[in-house]
Amino acid sequence: MNSFNLSTNIIEKLKYSSRLSAIDNSCVQDGYGLYHHCFIFTENGHWSVIQQGMNRNYARRYH
Repeated sequence: MNSFNLSTNIIEKLKYSSRLSAIDNSCVQDGYGLYHHCFIFTENGHWSVIQQGMNRNYARRYH
């Protein structure tokens, strides 16, 4: 279901941007294991990826 009424082309571009900007556990050298990936975008075309890592009882976010 396309709740935002976006074209398939725009959806594919957003998915590509999300994958391109994401980091994985091998890139994080601070001991935090990544477990959450969130992609936020606006109607104006601005976007951000937020990932979160956990180390024991502490969380860290990467934007």
